[in-house]
Amino acid sequence: KKLLFIAIIISFSVCKNKVGFISSVKGHVEILPNQKQETILNAVPGRYVYEDDIIRSYKESFCTIIFEDQTAFFTIGDYSEVELYDDDSNLKKINLSYGNLYIQNKSKTLPFLVFTPSSQLQSVDAIAFIKSSVEGDDSVYSINSSVNLYNKISNLTINIPYNEKAASYKNGVIELSNSEDNFLPDNIKETIGKVELDLKIPTKEIVNQKGDLIPAYNTERNL
Repeated sequence: KKLLFIAIIISFSVCKNKVGFISSVKGHVEILPNQKQETILNAVPGRYVYEDDIIRSYKESFCTIIFEDQTAFFTIGDYSEVELYDDDSNLKKINLSYGNLYIQNKSKTLPFLVFTPSSQLQSVDAIAFIKSSVEGDDSVYSINSSVNLYNKISNLTINIPYNEKAASYKNGVIELSNSEDNFLPDNIKETIGKVELDLKIPTKEIVNQKGDLIPAYNTERNL
């Protein structure tokens, strides 16, 4: 019976698609498989995360996850919760239930999608920061280039220009304003600079120009 139980667990793990791996952690962060299991895993650097996993952080903590192809990553701050998706479309998709979320996507063609109870954010070759309250109101900051924000209640869409902020409310209202100074939490600033060096441009998006001295065998380039 014990061997059968182990076989079932292994079979279940194989069936779930791998989304990425944990790059760095501080404080208490948990991984919940989002299945009818009582097992809760501690988030530790190097541990893989899978589709439908829930990542939950607590007081004075953060967790950074790099996607498997290493073209995008996200960091959650303290008191935050995200759920991972994988629909075999090569899109990066996560659900932010509440809390703080920093995202960076190197792809110029495939979007990084973030869903909250009230909004949907689309990021292509961009960096953004999202704060989502338990009441369902969102603040979205565009950091290095524009991102698109959609409010699920009113069906309104807005493009947030570089260095600006949009508020998306659960009543359907969207407001655009300038970003305030020092909006990023200190615990998120602590990790993002190191992770950026690990990201790659997607292989298919690297186009050699005339005169580029890049050997044919080199298919990826670190930024």
